[in-house]
Amino acid sequence: MRFSSERLIFRQTGIKDYHAIKSVLGNEEVMRYTTLDCIKEDARMRKIFRAALAHRNGKLKWYLYMIFEKESMDFVGVGDIELEEFSGKPEIAEIGYLLLPQFWGKGYATEAAGMMLEISFQRFGVRKTNARCNAMNIQSEKIMRKCGMKKEGVIRCGRFKNGQWYDELCYGILREEWR
Repeated sequence: MRFSSERLIFRQTGIKDYHAIKSVLGNEEVMRYTTLDCIKEDARMRKIFRAALAHRNGKLKWYLYMIFEKESMDFVGVGDIELEEFSGKPEIAEIGYLLLPQFWGKGYATEAAGMMLEISFQRFGVRKTNARCNAMNIQSEKIMRKCGMKKEGVIRCGRFKNGQWYDELCYGILREEWR
């Protein structure tokens, strides 16, 4: 399944996308503020890749989208949506976005987050979409605000990364607030 925004194309992960995903999840700069450590080991990377291909992760459904620049078809990064179901129906989504450094500062992350919101609300029909970030990641917080998300709280010392605890910011938007 493919989606497009003004400057980007999104499609679900396919069998040939392993190295592209590895270029994102194995990049120290990209992974700096994420909950995951930078993934260098092939065994761990393959496990995550298999989960992305299966589109399932335990009780939750997880969809990983490849993001490409429309004009050049260069690989930009990934966006993801994790769905939580109630009574067999997706009701809440959590979105994420990770872009390669050469695409930072161009508005692509805001465009990608906007598309993850659109897919969450229009394709999956959820009533609410959430996003979280490390409190030190000021750019990601700005992106969530630009997309109309509201700050819902702070989880103090909610992330452990590189031997240190960090606060986590929680943002959300309801279907009726979107757009």
